[in-house]
This record gives sequence, C-alpha cells and structure tokens, in this order.
Amino acid sequence: MKQFLHFTLVMIILLTSNTSCKKETAADDFIVFGQLKINNATSYSALRFGLEGYPKQIQSTDFMKLEPGANKLQIWGITEDPADKPVFLFDSLLQVEATQTYEFTLFQPDEVTTPIALVNTQAAESKPPAGFMKIKAANFATHCFPREVDLQLLMMDFSLGDITNVDTIPQLKAAFDSYGLYQTLDAVNTDGYTIFYILDPVTHERLHPDFIFGIDLMNYTTGKLYEVVTLFIYEKQNNAGSFTGTDGNKYDVAVKALYLD
Repeated sequence: MKQFLHFTLVMIILLTSNTSCKKETAADDFIVFGQLKINNATSYSALRFGLEGYPKQIQSTDFMKLEPGANKLQIWGITEDPADKPVFLFDSLLQVEATQTYEFTLFQPDEVTTPIALVNTQAAESKPPAGFMKIKAANFATHCFPREVDLQLLMMDFSLGDITNVDTIPQLKAAFDSYGLYQTLDAVNTDGYTIFYILDPVTHERLHPDFIFGIDLMNYTTGKLYEVVTLFIYEKQNNAGSFTGTDGNKYDVAVKALYLD
C-alpha cells in the first residue's frame, strides 16, 4: 500500500512539473493598431468621423486606433446648433501601418472652400534669432477684405503698461506664402496675447476702426513665446457682426493660429 501511495505521489509531481514548465506560445490573433488624429481648423465647431467597420459616427479630439491596411475615413462638420444636421466635408482612403502615428489638420477657412488635409511640417523650420518670430499668414476674410491687406500685430507691453505696436505683416493674400521675420517682445515683458488691425497695404490706413481679436502666443510649457507661427484672417457670417462684406452680409472677423511652434 505504501509503495502504491509513493508511486501515485511521484506521478502527480511529475505531471505538475511538466504542466508548469510547458513552453508558452504567442497568440497570433492580436492586432497592432496605427493611430490617427485630425485637428479641426474648419469653419465648424467640431468634427465627426465615420470609419469603415464602425456602425456609428464618432466624435473625438484624441488619437483614434486604426487597423493596419486601407481605412476608409469620412468627416462631417458640426455646428454649435444641436438642431443642425452634420455637413459632409471630406473622405479619404488611408493606408495605415501598424505602430505608426498619423496627424493631420483639416483646414477650411469658410463653409464654401473645399477643405484640405495638411501635415504640420512647421516644427522643422529653423528658429529665428532672439527678439524675433517667424510668421507666415494668409487672408481668408475675402468677403470683408477681398484684396491684399497688411496685418498689424500689437501686444501688451508690461514695461510701458499699454498695448504697443510690435510689427506689421505685409500683403496678405488668400494663400499661405513663405515665412517672414518679425519683431516680438520678450516673454518677461508680455503675456503673449495679441490683437490685430487690418491695414491698407498702400496707404497703411486702418480698413476698419475696431481691432480684431487675436491669439495667445505664449508657450506655457517653456515660459517663452512661440517662435514659428502660421496665422490666417478668418470670417464667419453673423447678423450681429461688426464687419460688412462685399456681399452686404455682416461678419465676425478674427485672426486664428493654424500652427504654433
């Protein structure tokens, strides 16, 4: 009896040992995704996405996971009015590689212009010398300002305790040109917030008495002003707007940043 029990115990130990030492095998059914992010630079307040394989449209400002291979992407614009239906804007077939990250900006300065997908290559632009900023800008407020305009940049100067003229970006047209070198203030003397005036490029007189709200040029991560900037003048129809277009409609006009580096 003792011999039988001894034999049984040895067999249990051997079986347990073989099971625990069995070599693990890698699962072959996991998917390694690519990632996609679309930044909204359209005339719509938000974007909604349709992806092949997803039954419903999704709205996201974060990175979305995409399976490797061809992915059919569709994009709709959403207004601030919940009663408005999403407006179809863009579709594309994306070739996605596993582990790769893709980031685009969907740019549409107004509801009429066909949106385009842009990749930000601005970070590779060489940095300007101290006291300067590289800026390129375009005028897409073509109902309010149909011709080329100058854009006067002003910032709060703490050393003077007042808004001060910093520099003027000349001859903006309805397309982005190359970067220009413009003066700026030291981050110690300004909070980085800007306002703008639209000027006639010949007479340098203001084309509208009111200033245009601008953007914050302070990089709060570094504590310094951004060094390379892409801006555009933007208009949106509003019956209470203070700008009158050539079509007789009222508009809000603002200067927006497409890229800040």
